Amino acid sequence: MNNKPCGVGGKSFLVKQFMSAHTGWKQVKLKKTLVASHLPRENLYVLGDYSDNTEMFAGTDRLSMAVQPEAMEFLSEIPTGTKVLFEGARLFNPSFFYDCMDEDIGFEILFLTASPKVLKERHKVRGDNQTAKFLRTQETKSRNVIRAPNRNLWRYVRYMKNETEQDSENIILRFREFIGGN
Repeated sequence: MNNKPCGVGGKSFLVKQFMSAHTGWKQVKLKKTLVASHLPRENLYVLGDYSDNTEMFAGTDRLSMAVQPEAMEFLSEIPTGTKVLFEGARLFNPSFFYDCMDEDIGFEILFLTASPKVLKERHKVRGDNQTAKFLRTQETKSRNVIRAPNRNLWRYVRYMKNETEQDSENIILRFREFIGGN
């Protein structure tokens, strides 16, 4: 890959790219409203609904707004060595990460950054109809997570630029490093 600007390389796109490098995924229902893709041979779960590869907003964005307690219950029950990845707004909030800290669940928050120009181009290319107000709300929500003063949540944040194909490769490499696999 090269350093050309990435037209459609947001969070869901990157997770789908990561998943496409592996075969054997199974869609599983973990709890009443919690679903995931499971790769048994790697003991890896990707939380959210990726069953429709054409869906623009996949992952946890397709789950119930009330999924957080079920996700926490699932994370508290899984055996040591199980790896879990997720992206999307449903679980991305300080209280979820505080619960992970309380349960001593190891985690890392990848905070992906891109210039307003690149973000605008991505929205145009994928033809989404998210309003400017909605996008600002989501950005504020994300920034509130990493700036959460309680318990120094910022220590778990790793910033990564996501503007070029090379950036996308680096992010996917970080996914692989974090889960300890290929």
